[in-house]
Amino acid sequence: MKKTLLITSLLLCAALCGCSGEKSTEKPLESQTPEPVQTVEADKKTKDVKVISSPKDVGAWEPMGKYTQDVTGDGEDDIITLYTSAQRDARGEMMWDDTQEWVMRVETADGVYDLYDERIHGYVYMSVSDVYDKDGDKKLISLYIDGNSFHEVRDYVYNENKFTETVAYSTD
Repeated sequence: MKKTLLITSLLLCAALCGCSGEKSTEKPLESQTPEPVQTVEADKKTKDVKVISSPKDVGAWEPMGKYTQDVTGDGEDDIITLYTSAQRDARGEMMWDDTQEWVMRVETADGVYDLYDERIHGYVYMSVSDVYDKDGDKKLISLYIDGNSFHEVRDYVYNENKFTETVAYSTD
C-alpha cells in the first residue's frame, strides 16, 4: 500500500510540474539576456607620480620592506622602502593600531618619490619584479593593499622621469 501511494504521488508530481522532456524554443525575455561584461583593462585607473620636493618625515617609522634595485633604468641602484607608522614594542613585536599610515618611497638619483601615502585599516605589502613589453624589460613595483573592507593591487612603472601608477585590481 505504501509503495503504491509513493509511486502515485511521484507520478502526480511529475504531471503537475510539467516534465515533458522537450526543449523549450521560447526566446528569453529581454531582461533575462545577460549584459556584456567589460574587460578588466577598461576599468584600470592610472595616475602619474613625480618627484616631491619635501617628502614626509618617516624617520621614526618602521620599515616593513626594502629593495635595492635599479627601477629607473639609469644604471644606478634605487632604494624602494615600505614604511608604517606602527611601532615595535620592547620584544620586537609590532604594535598594530586600528589604522596605520603607510608610505612607499623610492629614492633615486633624481630625487624622492612617495608612490603611496595613505592611512588604512589593514596591511600593505610590496614586491619588485621584471616585466617585458614592446620597449624592453622594466621593473614593476607592485603594492598589495589588504584593507578590512577592500583589497587592491597597484602597479608602478618608471617612464620618462615619472612613475605611472595603475590600479590593477580593486574590490572597492
